[in-house]
Amino acid sequence: MFKVIAKMVTIPGKSKEFIASVAEMAPQTRAMKGCLAYNLTQSRTDENVFIFVEEWENDEVFAQHFNEDFTKVFESKLESVLASDPEPYECHIVL
Repeated sequence: MFKVIAKMVTIPGKSKEFIASVAEMAPQTRAMKGCLAYNLTQSRTDENVFIFVEEWENDEVFAQHFNEDFTKVFESKLESVLASDPEPYECHIVL
């Protein structure tokens, strides 16, 4: 089991569009066997900064997530709403 923490920054004025795209994809991602948690958080001080907090059972399930059609549709929308490339971090729980 591991977590993925991913920072995404939207272009000013595109945060609602980004949230709507995530809202379409999230239920399907959460329904995947091996997805233990999939949450999007938004900065309290900058509406354009988002952090995904995900928990996956194993590498295989996480990799499969990126092969799903709904993920590919979501990723195709990112270029028009993100100000920079996503910053993902794969983490193991230490304590």
